[in-house]
Amino acid sequence: MSGEGNVQVKDEILSILDKNKEFFGAVRVQSAIVREKGLYRNIVTKIVPLYKNKKHTPVETLDYGDFVLVEDIISVENLKKELEELISKEEFRIKAYTLQKDDTIQFEKVSLLESGDELFNLGWSAHWYMVRINESSITHIPTKPLLALKNPLFPHAYHAIKSRMGLDLLNHKRLQDRIIILLPNYRARIEQVEIKSEQLAITIETQENALKDFLGKVWCEGKEGKETQEDITFDQQQKILSLEYTPKDVYVCLLSTSTGEVIDYWERRSRSFPKEMNVDMTIEEICELIKKGENQKVEFKEKGVGNDKLAKELVAFANTNDGIIFMGVDDEGNIKGLPDTKKLEEQIMDIAEKNCNPSITPETKEYTVEDKKILAIFVPIGRHTPYQRNDGKVFVRRGSTSRNPDHEELIELSTPMN
Repeated sequence: MSGEGNVQVKDEILSILDKNKEFFGAVRVQSAIVREKGLYRNIVTKIVPLYKNKKHTPVETLDYGDFVLVEDIISVENLKKELEELISKEEFRIKAYTLQKDDTIQFEKVSLLESGDELFNLGWSAHWYMVRINESSITHIPTKPLLALKNPLFPHAYHAIKSRMGLDLLNHKRLQDRIIILLPNYRARIEQVEIKSEQLAITIETQENALKDFLGKVWCEGKEGKETQEDITFDQQQKILSLEYTPKDVYVCLLSTSTGEVIDYWERRSRSFPKEMNVDMTIEEICELIKKGENQKVEFKEKGVGNDKLAKELVAFANTNDGIIFMGVDDEGNIKGLPDTKKLEEQIMDIAEKNCNPSITPETKEYTVEDKKILAIFVPIGRHTPYQRNDGKVFVRRGSTSRNPDHEELIELSTPMN
C-alpha cells in the first residue's frame, strides 16, 4: 500500500477511536517478539481497547531469552500517538521494546467481525485492521520448548502465543508478522438467535443506549423456498418473529437508528448439497454413487470407526467441499451393512460436536441397499475454516483421500471470509 493509503487507513482507525471514546477505557497491547542480533522483531501484536468499566492489570512479561511475551496497558491517546509514529517514524514500541521494521510498513483494513466471531472471541462486533512491519521477510518463530527458571514451561512459542494471547498462529498463518488492531463496538450486540419451529427468537444486549436506538433487519428462507424480510424494533431485549415455516438460512443485522451504522450481524447459511447428493436421494441414486467408488466427495467406511478416524474425514470435507461418508460399505464398494444404525448415528453426532473444532453439523440418513442397512453422513462445507480435529490437526480432501494441507492450502483456509 502507498504512503497515502497507509495514512487513509490510519486516519480511519483514529476516527473510530474518537467516535467510541465514550465507551473505550484503557487499551490492552500484547506482543510476541523475538530477539535477532540484539534487535526485536514482531511475531504478532494484538491491540484491543477495553470497555471503560473493565479493569485490567497487565500480566508479567515472560522473557525466554530470544523470545519474549509482553503486555502493556496504555491510554487511547497513547495508542493514537503510536499509530502516528508508525507512519512518521516507522517504528512501534511496547514498554521498553521497539519493534524493528523491514523495508515497508503496510496498513490493511480487513473486515467487520460479528460478535460471535470465533477467531478472536471478543464477544462484541469489531472493526479489524492489521499493520505489517516485516513485509520483506518472515519472522522466525521458536519451535523448541520455552524454559526459564521463573517462567512457566511451554512446549513451543506457538503454544505460548495461543495460551497468553488467544491467537492460533499454527492454523491462522495470516496473523503472523502483523500488528492486529481490533476496535470493538460496545454499544450493543446480538446476544443470541434461536431458530425454532416457525419462529426466530432474537436477543440483543446494550451497554448504555436504549433499546429503541437499534433496528433489527431480518432475512430468512425455508426449505420450501419461502422467504421473509422484516424490520424489527426492540421494546424488550428479546424479540420473537413468527413465521409460517422453519427457517433454514437466516441473516440478522443490527443497525443504529440514528446513523444507520452496522452495529452487529449474525448469520446461519445452510449448505445445500448438489442435486445428485442430498438426503432425499433414491436407492437407485445411492447405488449409482457407490458404484462410482470413492472420490473427492464420497468416502466409504465398512463399519464403525474410531473417533479420530471419523473426525479426520468430517474435518476434511468441512474444509474442502460437501461430501458423503457411507458407513457399511467397504473400500471396494461392497455393501456390508450395519447391525445398529441408531447407536452409530448418536456416536457420529457426538464426534462431530466434541472431536471437531469448530463443531460440525452433518446430516445422517439410513438406507436399505441389497437388504442391508447402511448409513449416509452428509457433511457440508463449513464457513469457519480451518476446521481441525481436537488434537489440533487439520485435514483437506484431495481425490479419494484426506490428508494434511500444504502451506499454501493452510494459508487459504486461514484467510477469513469477509
